[in-house]
Amino acid sequence: MPALSPFSKSGLDKAKSSWDSTEHYMNWFTRLVTSAYAWSDLIIRMRQNRANKNYKKETAEKKAMEIMEEHQKKLAGQADKLQKRVVWLEG
Repeated sequence: MPALSPFSKSGLDKAKSSWDSTEHYMNWFTRLVTSAYAWSDLIIRMRQNRANKNYKKETAEKKAMEIMEEHQKKLAGQADKLQKRVVWLEG
């Protein structure tokens, strides 16, 4: 079995040390990318929640207007009936 030369050992040491520093930078890059995705997801979720709230608000306002119009029609019908009764009682 051939023995390794001392030159190759220093090359392996350099490769290991350079890999360690590269791994350190890769870990930081992974953290930054993960944080960026988390922030973008948060921004998207906030925008979607705002859109949902606006939609619910508009829907509730439309429904309230419909209910108010129905109520006014009902009151107008009751007022007509009462006025007819008053005319009938006076007549």
